Amino acid sequence: ALVAALIPDLAAWSAADRRALVALMRAKGSGSERAYARRLDGHRRFRRGLTAAVRA
Repeated sequence: ALVAALIPDLAAWSAADRRALVALMRAKGSGSERAYARRLDGHRRFRRGLTAAVRA
């Protein structure tokens, strides 16, 4: 997803964090906002990275 490309340290994330990000992106495309919101809430590293990207 394009938004993930905004995160500067994405390549340094653990495999588990990257898998969780993939699951988050898939949930976004699934049509279930509840599933997406739950995964977004649970992925703190992505939220921090996105916040940092927006502030840059």
